[in-house]
Amino acid sequence: MKNLINVNSWSLGHLDVETNASDYYYVKLVRKLYDIIHFSEVGRDEGRVLCERFAMAATYYFEDVVSGIGVWQTFTSKHKELYGKYLPFYDLDEEEYYQDEINFEDICFLMWMILQKEKKGTFLNPENPYLVKMASMIYNVLDAEFEKAPINAEMLERLKDQSYFQDFYSVKFMLTRLNDDLYLLKPFATGRTAKVEDEVKGVLGDSLDDSSFAYAVESIMACCEKTGPLALYTKDWLAAMLTHWGMTEESERLATIESLKYAVYLLKRYDSEAICLEDIKGEEYVISRDSFKELPDSTLLDNKSFIGSLVKYDGEWLVNGVSSWSLGTKLFDAYKEKMTMTGGDSVVYNKIMEINENHPMLYFKDYEEMLGWFDRHIGLDERFTLPEQMKKQRFFAIYVDRVRDMAMLPDGALVIKDDHNPYYSRKTAEEQGINYIVSAETTSKEMLHYLIEHNMLPDACINSIKGMERGRQLVQENMDFIARFMRGDDY
Repeated sequence: MKNLINVNSWSLGHLDVETNASDYYYVKLVRKLYDIIHFSEVGRDEGRVLCERFAMAATYYFEDVVSGIGVWQTFTSKHKELYGKYLPFYDLDEEEYYQDEINFEDICFLMWMILQKEKKGTFLNPENPYLVKMASMIYNVLDAEFEKAPINAEMLERLKDQSYFQDFYSVKFMLTRLNDDLYLLKPFATGRTAKVEDEVKGVLGDSLDDSSFAYAVESIMACCEKTGPLALYTKDWLAAMLTHWGMTEESERLATIESLKYAVYLLKRYDSEAICLEDIKGEEYVISRDSFKELPDSTLLDNKSFIGSLVKYDGEWLVNGVSSWSLGTKLFDAYKEKMTMTGGDSVVYNKIMEINENHPMLYFKDYEEMLGWFDRHIGLDERFTLPEQMKKQRFFAIYVDRVRDMAMLPDGALVIKDDHNPYYSRKTAEEQGINYIVSAETTSKEMLHYLIEHNMLPDACINSIKGMERGRQLVQENMDFIARFMRGDDY
């Protein structure tokens, strides 16, 4: 595996893939770190592929800090802006933490981040002693190299080329590389791909060839999905980096990008210069004809339904990714009806909020109690029923939302602490609370934000060799960050 680490593979992790004079030094350093990591406890347990990822990420981080590229500094600055400290989890002396130098805690976090993204369905303790030990070994090597490491000034100068940021499609190329290949964001791309593929198929269907489908997915991931350890849009990561480079005007242009995922639009009108589309809510989008490939008027005479993704760049709406047209308005009408039927029932929501003293949470001991309450207060159709499996569950917590469907959580009443909830169990909350934070399958993002905002998961914790209180502290002091990190676009 170490033999596969060469200048070509190293260059793939840069925003700019041209070879640099400093690349040979950093490839040599990657190989050195690989050997050290491979013989660590974590390396032996996780195998060669992950050892390479650890070594590559640590070296990209090192090059980033040494060269002032600003990837890591963007992360720590944004984290401090959000949470008042440079990093989660670790007890930093803020006065002794220098963003333009390497830091032991940085490497601890980076190694944890890579391993955590490999472990689906579980939350790892960032103070895992084997990870910390491996991070210490890496730090010692990098610390010894810091003063003699070459600055990759060549690449930074190329990245500052203003022509990269005048045209959306050049920017999109940068956003795609940032999402797919940059060491800070790459670990988050894999887990999101399947979800985006399903979303794209849900709108575009299965008619695309493999290349077109891959481009459709890539376009959404680059422009429309939150990513990275802080669940920010890719354009926000790049805009912050541009600010670091002193490119204020370009940064502001990127920060104002708006993006819309694939949807069906109605053709309202067109002329030789532009096309006007309308979404299901009646909002109009005027798009230059130049943004469409080979679109003669004959296509628009009968095709009134447009399927595509849109991006607004520098004040102009553009087509993002693949797109297609459909005869008449039938497809648009069906899509509008489908989307109108999804989401919460505002009448039921308002009624529950009135009955429940403007409180969106409800708690029930069992299915019969829950069904009885809804029958008395809301009125249920006599044919209403739930799956047999749900009928056997107990201690329901229900969150009602004006926009989304009602969230119903078996055992949720044991985990959520609330003056309205008589069933709370601290022991169960300690064991299961972390799942409510990290899993979008357990709690919707609206429900989670409500729980965090109202401190309703005060006993959520993780195991720690330093004791239960430290395990609780790690979660309680970093709960919102953990949610961002683990959920991404579902935060």
